[in-house]
Amino acid sequence: YNASSGLNQPNDNAPCWLGNTNTDWEGNYKVQYWSNDWQTTILDYLDKIIDAGFDGVYLDIIDGWEYWSDDSNGESFSIASSTAASHMINFVKRIAYYARVTKGKPNFYIFPQNGEAILDHDTEGELLDTISGIGIEDLYYDETNGIDTAETNERIPYLDDISTDGKPVIVVDYADDDTGYSGANKTRIDDFYSKVQTKGYYPYVALSDRELDEINSISGLQE
Repeated sequence: YNASSGLNQPNDNAPCWLGNTNTDWEGNYKVQYWSNDWQTTILDYLDKIIDAGFDGVYLDIIDGWEYWSDDSNGESFSIASSTAASHMINFVKRIAYYARVTKGKPNFYIFPQNGEAILDHDTEGELLDTISGIGIEDLYYDETNGIDTAETNERIPYLDDISTDGKPVIVVDYADDDTGYSGANKTRIDDFYSKVQTKGYYPYVALSDRELDEINSISGLQE
């Protein structure tokens, strides 16, 4: 237990690939995702996903490579950005190969969530060739607050590269304040839908509480 942060941290008995507690999500930890022990753990879990009949996976924390390339990450080391990104790209490729080739599911979907700037390091286009599409959060709205246009515009070129490659870009913004599809809430939701569809992406408006415990249904719009 770290008194200054108020968070539990791994002790000396933890696996060598386990990093610090994720300060944004207590009970979750950073991992050295390039470790073979960690990757085989994930592939073992992927067996369960495939055996349960799922058609793909949605991969969060693709941008974890940025953490390990940050020399102020609070760990005992950091690695070069290009190396960290390359490790992540190879990990995604390994997941895809295992599902599509080893397990015989050639159409298995691989959808990373966020972390689209990793495409800067995808110099051979291997990641773009591997993924089925991408899921994006907070492109136009951070809950009920509009995202700065400059921030959105930094992300758009990456998303356009994926879309131009014929792969879906799914945008999830938590812009519905749960007051019903009327008034200011409707105006915000309609604005979100308009912006996303104008780009040729696929919109989904989620509830602003971010509980992720239900499918958000809006009569006549999102059912």
